[in-house]
Amino acid sequence: MRKKKVMLLCTLIFCCILSACGQKKEEKSEKPRPAAELPEKEPDIDKKNPVKKDTDKTEDKKKEDKKDVKTAPKAEKPKEKPEAERLIQEQTFDTELIPLGNVTFASYLPDTSQMPYGDAEFKVSQNQQVIAVLSGMNQSNTRKEETFHKVEAVSFPDYNQDGYDDIIIICSYLPDDRTKGVYSEARLYYGSAEGRFTLDIGLSEQVNADVMEKTIQNILDFLYQDTDYAEIPQTDEPDDSQADTAWKQAFADYIHNTYGQGGVAGYQLIYVNDDDIPELAVIGNCEAAGCRIVTYANGQTYEKHLRRTNFTYIERENLLCNSDGVMDGYYDLVYCIIDGQMTLIAEGNYGAEDNSSLQVDENGNLIYKYYWNGVEMTEEDYNSALNEVYDMSKAAQGYETGAYYTVEEILAELENN
Repeated sequence: MRKKKVMLLCTLIFCCILSACGQKKEEKSEKPRPAAELPEKEPDIDKKNPVKKDTDKTEDKKKEDKKDVKTAPKAEKPKEKPEAERLIQEQTFDTELIPLGNVTFASYLPDTSQMPYGDAEFKVSQNQQVIAVLSGMNQSNTRKEETFHKVEAVSFPDYNQDGYDDIIIICSYLPDDRTKGVYSEARLYYGSAEGRFTLDIGLSEQVNADVMEKTIQNILDFLYQDTDYAEIPQTDEPDDSQADTAWKQAFADYIHNTYGQGGVAGYQLIYVNDDDIPELAVIGNCEAAGCRIVTYANGQTYEKHLRRTNFTYIERENLLCNSDGVMDGYYDLVYCIIDGQMTLIAEGNYGAEDNSSLQVDENGNLIYKYYWNGVEMTEEDYNSALNEVYDMSKAAQGYETGAYYTVEEILAELENN
């Protein structure tokens, strides 16, 4: 009986072992389901904004990328150059212009950073205030297919003989077509009783067409031989008996009318041209007051205010030279009497570009730059050009300290002359 129970128990244990082995085999034989048969995972949906979260992330990424992209900085427009940097020192003058009086005429380079084809600019100032800006050759003050090169010369003659000073300017230009080379162009401005300067386009064009070598002297020669501009109506000349006394009375009236203004040390009578009427030299009592030359013609007096006091003249050869300067800036201004008035016919300037930092050569001589009628040259050529117009060996001194008449003496001299 006991053997039967043991055998039954062994049989049950064996059956359990077989059953467990069968289950393992079935689990191993089950193949994995294909990926296509796996259930699709639903995307996460924002209930308020039915857009896929992946899309939101993409948009955010784009925004971040945009933030990272740096835009190139905009090119800044070049700053306008100050006038002081564009000032042409050798073509800037302190002078007297009728009817304005003492003024500063300033020449400026064009600001090519703003206008590559810009032209030079010219201004007249008085008491540090700009009172006139000369108009350009066209409304925009620019050139066409050429660039500004240099201001060659500036002069202030009364070229139309109306009693008011005018302005002649010569500039040179460099064409884009380099085979043509640099050329010069003149512009003429006529003055008025109101102190305005107007560009004479017609006369400027005529001068540029007919005067081949453009210098101040050549332009004046052209103007004075052209009857359209030289024949100015004049008053009737008094007869000889009247002429003998008219100029004396005119000078006496001038002295009485101006003596009270001050600034006068004395007077001289000099003979500049070859007629029988002398010129009245009014000597200033200081360098700043300068000297004045008073001429008589056509029944009236004309006055030319010289710079500072020093001047010489070649007696009866119709030439006078105002030579003076200060602070390493000097000049020689040559005048002659045309139609009764002192007229500038040639000018020279020389000196240091910067008198605060003077340079010397190997011999210890100061290094100056020399310009005759606006053209730079050597000192030797400058002196030669001056002597061609004005022979210094013939010159008589016009200003000498103490060598002049008092007001009472000059009036007596006029009476007895």
